[in-house]
Amino acid sequence: MIRIILVSLLFVILSCEKKPNTTVDNHIFFLRNMALAEIYAEDLLTIVDEAYQLGKLESKSVFNPANPDAVITKDAKSMTIDFGSVGIEGKDLRTRKGKIRVSFPLGYNSTNHFTEIIFDSFVVNNTFLIGKRNFKYRGLNLSGQKQWIINSNIQFIQLNNGTSYSWVTERYRNQTIGATTPALSDDAFEAIGVNDLFTYQNTKYRFNIKTPLLQKNGCSFFQEGLIQLIYNTSSTFSIDFGYKENPVCDQFAKLDYIQNKYILNLIL
Repeated sequence: MIRIILVSLLFVILSCEKKPNTTVDNHIFFLRNMALAEIYAEDLLTIVDEAYQLGKLESKSVFNPANPDAVITKDAKSMTIDFGSVGIEGKDLRTRKGKIRVSFPLGYNSTNHFTEIIFDSFVVNNTFLIGKRNFKYRGLNLSGQKQWIINSNIQFIQLNNGTSYSWVTERYRNQTIGATTPALSDDAFEAIGVNDLFTYQNTKYRFNIKTPLLQKNGCSFFQEGLIQLIYNTSSTFSIDFGYKENPVCDQFAKLDYIQNKYILNLIL
């Protein structure tokens, strides 16, 4: 077991620096990028909500208080979050630059109306995002939880090696904790989705969220959740964010791939 984990960590470290050159490396590289895509996309919802509700970024705010933070401007129908052209390192140790533009012509989080997020030269660490993500607030579910439907069509480009991959999803997101309190810091959300599409090197992967992805404000990674992927209709992989007996907020996820297990390090 120790040998397998060490080998898998070596694969992960190599995937950060250069393109893979074997089939096994290629799949591990892709699956790690997919896990990062999930995390970066979930981050957007936290950033936008904090910017609108608080007028500042709380959990993603500037790491060094001596440095300038993101500039937020908004009116009744739109909002811009500007991280500048140099980049701002947040508390989550991710550096962001460029702008996030948000449009809500019928009101932010207005029931049954979409809020749209688009990117303007927006970069997270070495990853350039193109496309959009929109969400529609659907009121309360039968359990009294706030719920949203979220559609995404995003292309991710890694600037250090030119790797490009796309991510097309439809998600259902529920707020499981914090809906009755005014603070955002105690909020927690679960997301599910089926038959989503991830494309890398012209290869299409279909994937389902088998166990809801759990995101808690103040944590930069998913603490629980299992994604299952299908490749060529027969090969199945899974990414498990909550593989530890007592899940904690950390950057690791477990990859099950061709009867082997690898630990993915999701810091990039």
